[in-house]
Amino acid sequence: KHYDNEGGGDARKLTALYYMNPDWRSEHGGCFRAYDALDPAVYTDVEPRGDRFFCFWSDALIHAVMPCYADTAAAERYALTVWLYAASPAAIARDPAAEAAHFP
Repeated sequence: KHYDNEGGGDARKLTALYYMNPDWRSEHGGCFRAYDALDPAVYTDVEPRGDRFFCFWSDALIHAVMPCYADTAAAERYALTVWLYAASPAAIARDPAAEAAHFP
């Protein structure tokens, strides 16, 4: 699990994901797992269904991509990721409490 932007000089602020998986089924796995900021045991899984688009804050959402168990090449998990950058690295937020909860 990770942030898309873990600090330093990285100015990525917004992550946009578009899933291109027309033949995806739940048994294929590969869900995007978004964790609660302060409780690592609480999470929401987003299924990588074809034509699904969503965005999240690159510097705020702790997440993971779960293993994929596709049985054919057509069932693989395909995602297009685009990052939008802040004008300044100073715009990047840090949450010490979330970092302590998830990365002790």
